[in-house]
Parts: sequence; C-alpha cells; structure tokens
Amino acid sequence: MVNLLEQIGSTLATLDPRAYTDADRAALETHLIDTVAASVIGATTPDGAAALSFLAHGLSGPLDEIATRVALTRATEFDDIHLASGTTPGSIVVPTAISVGGILGLQDAYTFAAAVCAGYEAMTRLGAAINGQAAGYRGIWATYFCAPFAAAAVTARLLGLDGERTAHALAIALTMSAGRAGATPGGRAARWLLAGEAARSGCKAALAASDGYRGDLALLDGKYLPTAHNIEPALDHFSADWGSSVLARTSIKPYCSAKQLLAAVAGFEQLLARGIDPRDIEIVRVFVPRDFAPMIGHGVSAGNRLSSITSAPYQMALAALHRAGLYDIARDPFYMNDTIATLMGKITVHGYEEFDNHLPGCWPAKVEIVVRGQSETTLVLEAPGDPAQPFTVDAVAQKFHAAADGMLGAHEVNDWIAAARSAVGDDDALEDLQTRYLGFGR
Repeated sequence: MVNLLEQIGSTLATLDPRAYTDADRAALETHLIDTVAASVIGATTPDGAAALSFLAHGLSGPLDEIATRVALTRATEFDDIHLASGTTPGSIVVPTAISVGGILGLQDAYTFAAAVCAGYEAMTRLGAAINGQAAGYRGIWATYFCAPFAAAAVTARLLGLDGERTAHALAIALTMSAGRAGATPGGRAARWLLAGEAARSGCKAALAASDGYRGDLALLDGKYLPTAHNIEPALDHFSADWGSSVLARTSIKPYCSAKQLLAAVAGFEQLLARGIDPRDIEIVRVFVPRDFAPMIGHGVSAGNRLSSITSAPYQMALAALHRAGLYDIARDPFYMNDTIATLMGKITVHGYEEFDNHLPGCWPAKVEIVVRGQSETTLVLEAPGDPAQPFTVDAVAQKFHAAADGMLGAHEVNDWIAAARSAVGDDDALEDLQTRYLGFGR
C-alpha cells in the first residue's frame, strides 16, 4: 500500500509548470514579483533591520539566512494569502526558493519555477486539510504550522530529490510543525522569527532526507495530526486536481493590511466614490464573518504596529483621508491626526452570521454609511486582488512602486521587478535575483 505522503512526494517531485496554462504561468510571475517586493521592503523596516542585525551577530549559518529572509517578508503583512487554507504561502515559499538556490549555487530557472509551484501546492493543501482559516481562531497559526512542510517541498525540488526522498523530507518536516505562536505583543515581536525558524526546519528536513534520513511515511494515514495537534484533517485536499496551479487561486493584497478587513475597505471606497465627503459621514457600520469582527473591530495602540494593520476603522480612515499611509509598511510611527481619529470613532464592526457561510474560500464584507440621515450600502464578496479580480504584473508593479519608490527610487524598483519576472524563465536573471536578494540590506 502506498502511503499518502508517498503519493504527495511523487507528485511534487514531478510537478511540471510547463504544463500550466498561460494564466497559471502569469500568476507565477505575478506572485513572485509581489513577494520579492515584500521581502525587499521588509528589509528596510525596523522589524526587518532587527532580523538582519540578529543574523549578523556571527552565530549563524546558511539556514539562518533563509529564516531571516522569511521572517522579514512575513512581518510586512504585504504578502499574498490563500483564503481557503488561511496561509500566506508566498512569504514562506519564495524567500526559501531564492535563498536556498542562491546559497547552493542552483541557477536553473525551470527547477526554480517548479520548486516555487511545489511549495505553494504543499502549503495550501496542508493548510486546507487542517482548515487553517478557522484554526486561527482557536490558536493555530496556519502559516506557522504549514511552513516546515512547504519549505521542505521547495528544498526537495531544488535538490532534485526523487518522490521517495521528497516524501521522507515531508514526513520529517511534518513532525517539526508547531502552529501555536501565542499573542503578538507590541515592540519587537518574536512572531516573525518563529515563521522563519519554521521554514528553516523544513529546509533542514529536506537536506536530511537527501542525506538518507527517513521519516514516518504513515503520518497522514494514521492518527498523528489528531493526537499530536487535535486536528482532524480533511485529506481529500491532497487528492484534488493537481493539473492547475493554486497560484491563480491565491489572493494578492493591494497594500499592507490584514486580509480580513480588505473587503470592508474596498466597500468603503466604493461608497466614497459615489461623491461622499468623508467629513459628512455620521455613521459607518461594517458587517463581516463573526470570527473576523473582534480581530478587526478595534482601534490602534501607539507603538503596536500590528494594531494599525489589523484595525478596520484605522485602515478605512486611511483609505478615505491618507491613502498613501496604506502602503507604509513600517508604520514607525503610524500616521494619525484628529481628522482620522474622528472618522475612526464613527466606524463600528459587527459579526454577521450569514457571511460565515462564505468561508473559507470567500471573505466578504457589507458596509453601510449614513450621511445626513440617509443610508447607502454596498456588499463586497471579492476584494481587489482576489481570484475574481486578479492582479496583473502591472498591478503588482504599481503596488511595489507605491510602497518603495520613496525608499529605493523608481529605477531600483524597476530592476527588482525585471529580475523577479524573468527568474522563472531565464537562468541569468535567476542568478541576478539571487545575488541581489541575498545581498540586500547587509
């Protein structure tokens, strides 16, 4: 009998992005550019600088480089997200693929593209199997849980491991999954380092498998996840169609934000576009899935960067009054004045049971504005950047420029975009990207 991990390992070892549709290949380029943008900008933020400084202490090696690049990418909240799995695959997969390839001197663009695709598939399928979108509200951070598995898939493909050794890499990585990261405090939160360390573990699992180490290939067939993590997995997600890329079904954020509030901001902007002056607004009511409401229905705390990114009232006020602030990843400090505070005070967030039925694959919002006693309402099921409104290469390039031109200059941003876009098809461009990437911020 062939175990499920053996089946997954065989599929990932032979995954061929050349068989994808043009739309799927375009999605690969788009998500690569978008995640490189998050990595580059992340390195310039206080969190990123702290991670790079930690790496420079002299007590680290190549695997720590990978952990650092993942950490500063995930910290941005600028990266992509797969709604049905509740994971942010780009932040784990892309830094791992670029870093491992660069460190090992692997400059084959086809293999790099295959490794990225393998990582996205491994991460999102495991995330969907554990119902990662819902797991977050009972303390399991799906990205953290799935990161070793995804990084092992990436590294195994870069190393050219066959299906059997890839399966062992995945088995070893699965036993390294933690998932529970605790609350995120203000200041220098360790949350992002944990994500990086999880990816580091996955890389080491694949390196171990390449050296002949073996894992328990029956983990997914038995009771490992229920007994070790109290998770009853839906394993059919590993047998669903492998013929199309999950990249095209992965959302891209239009700016720095928690995804749970993006539909609300999009709806608010739609209403404002009808000619409403934000200063005339009397009441704003936001309705979202019930689990989302307490997460995004709060204000902001000075010194707590994440509070500004997860606050629907703050992000909506920025969209209305200071849209450039949405692209400020560092939030050091985040932009605030009396006008923004006043508008925030008029916004309330409510859980709406009917929207729970749209989860996990769709994260909707309804927004109601009251102006001079008159109410206007809009419903957003798919926000900009979701699969129904996908971002093009030009759109993610504009996003990159909006966030980074002030720091890097438009010319350097264009160089990063060109290198990232070409890396999946040109060996020299891949080598250029690896060199740029591993040297940036050092």
